[in-house]
Amino acid sequence: MKRLLWILPLLLSLNLQATKWYISPTGNDATGNGTMGAPYFELEKVWPSLSAGDTLYLRGGTYQFNDSQGLTGKSGTAGNYINVWAYPGETPVLTISGSYAQNELIDVVGDYLYWKGIDISGFAQRPTDTYAYAALRFTDSDNCILERLNYHHNMGGLRIKGASTGNLILNCDFHHIYDPYTSYGDGDGCDIAEVDAGSINTVRGCRFWRNADDGIDLWSNDGYVIIENCWSWMNGYREDGTTTGGDGAGFKMGATVTLDSTTFQRTIQNCVAFDNRQFGITQNGALCLHYVYHNTIFRNLYRGIYFSTSWGVSPHVIRNNIAYANTTNTVITAGAVLSNNSWSGFTVTDADFISVDTTGVSGARQLDGSLPDLAFVNLASNSDLKDAGVAVGINIDAAGATRGYLPDIGAYEIEDIRIGTIGGKAKTLGGGNVVMIRK
Repeated sequence: MKRLLWILPLLLSLNLQATKWYISPTGNDATGNGTMGAPYFELEKVWPSLSAGDTLYLRGGTYQFNDSQGLTGKSGTAGNYINVWAYPGETPVLTISGSYAQNELIDVVGDYLYWKGIDISGFAQRPTDTYAYAALRFTDSDNCILERLNYHHNMGGLRIKGASTGNLILNCDFHHIYDPYTSYGDGDGCDIAEVDAGSINTVRGCRFWRNADDGIDLWSNDGYVIIENCWSWMNGYREDGTTTGGDGAGFKMGATVTLDSTTFQRTIQNCVAFDNRQFGITQNGALCLHYVYHNTIFRNLYRGIYFSTSWGVSPHVIRNNIAYANTTNTVITAGAVLSNNSWSGFTVTDADFISVDTTGVSGARQLDGSLPDLAFVNLASNSDLKDAGVAVGINIDAAGATRGYLPDIGAYEIEDIRIGTIGGKAKTLGGGNVVMIRK
């Protein structure tokens, strides 16, 4: 009891020390003081004043920055992030003015930073740009959260690079990234690239669409990357949506630099890739081992799942996936461990799904930020892919539903009701169709 009484005042003290700061499109860096009544304008102006536990609120409206925002020298802690949040109910849009003439728009170095609810857009490539600069870049930054960012119509993807680990990209959208003056070869939605070995970074609940090159690219990443519950489509085209752009992969898993096939350094699970110009999922020179679980890869125009022997005869573990209606569904190295996938003993047709209509995939997210609730590529109740999977330790499907006693193949589950006799009494253990379990 004495210990609890000692901790409580400490927690209250830490909470009281946290400060709320404000910037606004109508703020003034010369006369403001960072309060709600007198906000600053630039991120760079308020950044030196921030401390662990503080919250910087961005008021709604469009911020047209004249120069790059270099945000360095500040970090939160494990219990006290520095929050960079949209003011509740408002949408801040970060972009550039007509006189902007620098490189990255927002360049961040720091740990335990939590960005949420911000639109970052309109950072278009200019004829003088010889590189597809990021509108938001994190370098040597650990344990950051990027949530519900709408990152679009920029010249280069959001980037995480260097000695960066423990970062989570959550429920963000990356779309319409074009680099016309570098031949559309660097216009990815998101790049977790040039990252050091020993890192672990996670991408969850994100969408990637209509980017000139790839949806997400893990180029030169020797760390561990987990991609889960994400959608990626229509990547690899120029602005008109039909002319060939860059590579056109939904999920590009490499290349690695020094890794070999002795360690697992990639997991992709519960994801959907469709209508990409070339690939749904491609190994692309990532020589590490991969876990590829419960994905639905549909109607990509070259290869659905591509793990080539040219990148090593490696024992990747590939289970419970659907590859359907791709020009070539799979090209997979002979060394891979394959089981319970749609191309092994199943005949898949449109009738296996409630719908193959993509309407709504880029629509509004649910109130909690999760992906739209659609019927697209959800299994029909009479599909023979139902209950045909093998347990791989994933209990939640791409829509957040609990997986059944016998998991379905693909990204989505038709949840079961499991009724058993426990202690002589009937017990309901789930929801959906009935499966009898007896003890």
